[in-house]
Amino acid sequence: LSDTGVAAACSKTSPWPDIAGYTPGSDVTKHANLDLDQQALVQALKGGTPNWELAEDWYAVGGYSLSGKAPNGLRTMKGFSTGAEGKMYNNCDGCPYKTFSAFYDYYGDFDYADKWVSAALDGTNMTFSSGRHGPNDFATLGDAARIEAVKKGTAYMNVWMYVIREFEDAIDDCETCADGLNCNEFSDSLSSESPQYNAVHAWDEGVALLYPLDDTLRAPGTCRANGTHALGATWHSRPTTESSTLGEKLLRTGARDFVRAIVDKITTLMAVTQRGPLRSEHRGCAFGADRSEENAAAVLPLVHECNVAAAKTISDEMKFGLYDQGVFPDFAAVKAAFESTYDCLGITCADVGGLSDTGVAAACSKTSPWPDIAGYTPGSDVTKHANLDLDQQALVQALKGGTPNWELAEDWYAVGGYSLSGKAPNGLRTMKGFSTGAEGKMYNNCDGCPYKTFSAFYDYYGDFDYADKWVSAALDGTNM
Repeated sequence: LSDTGVAAACSKTSPWPDIAGYTPGSDVTKHANLDLDQQALVQALKGGTPNWELAEDWYAVGGYSLSGKAPNGLRTMKGFSTGAEGKMYNNCDGCPYKTFSAFYDYYGDFDYADKWVSAALDGTNMTFSSGRHGPNDFATLGDAARIEAVKKGTAYMNVWMYVIREFEDAIDDCETCADGLNCNEFSDSLSSESPQYNAVHAWDEGVALLYPLDDTLRAPGTCRANGTHALGATWHSRPTTESSTLGEKLLRTGARDFVRAIVDKITTLMAVTQRGPLRSEHRGCAFGADRSEENAAAVLPLVHECNVAAAKTISDEMKFGLYDQGVFPDFAAVKAAFESTYDCLGITCADVGGLSDTGVAAACSKTSPWPDIAGYTPGSDVTKHANLDLDQQALVQALKGGTPNWELAEDWYAVGGYSLSGKAPNGLRTMKGFSTGAEGKMYNNCDGCPYKTFSAFYDYYGDFDYADKWVSAALDGTNM
């Protein structure tokens, strides 16, 4: 807002351009330029005669993304995979990283992404060391399949995993820095006057690599029943940007304990984009067998962690080469296999959307007997808990009009009525009880007590029931 009360743009504090709504605190322009290598690779593969040699050069040698740490001074998509063992499994403070470990355990290769992309570029056959999701006979497959394997593989296997690595590295930096606050190399080398001082550089790097590739590949999205794109339609989704921004702020203030959940959430949101096996950008949200096998390779390890049988179903139905042989996937089986893992993956039907086998948007099959809550699919019955909202509505209604009914409002606050609870003295969950029972549930008598956020409020106010003191005084019209 401006000082006149009229909406106005907030003052930008970063000298570097925003990245899909995210404001970096450090200069990550060189990292974002990797997108230009990706664009050049895609361009080399266009036309009737793909230039495989040129595409491989952009993949393995690079050109646009400068790096002082790389042997040839250039950051490359190939290097993200060939260097993964040291940066994500053996030689990092937080090693082995959780998501990378799932992919290594599934494929049996640290450089699984490079094995896939290099074989597709060279037109050679390859098999992962684990024997899963293969063999992949790129020597006999046509150019169309090889091109898709390269384009999607570089983005969804090489770069996608390295984005997660950067976020993990940002947490590592905070865990190991001297005071727990200055969470990157800039903090020790630049003065407090520098715009990059106390920035979270590794986190900025992850965001810089995450968003531009979506513009290059136009990652295909599922459709909702009304034809609009679901969350997975783009990495430029508002929830992903909000999670990225929140993670950066928490790391910048040293609150690293909260960031693990945010990294998991961003990984989940990115995984939604990987639901490519159930859609095709070339068929307007239809099932695209000829454009989906490489997407399956990029998400199977996560599915396998949740449900081994589901992963096998997806892999068996969507191996490379089946389409060329006239063998088409069982749409219903693949769809059901994916949906069986949604709860484990931390996503919902609402996140992903749905498709029918005719290519028409259709609702996905719900696995929970209870209604979704703002897009969240509960795995247990929390209807009684959600009914507390009705007590809140009744309280608000009692205070409406020219003469507020304070007594009735206090009754809804302290006695309740809609939210049943077998543990409460009167059988009802109440707003007042949330505060009067806080000491035991959040400070003294819980396994993780005292809880960090509640402790901050208790330390500030000096009262365990600070919330009830405030509301009860307002209801009674007394000083406090």
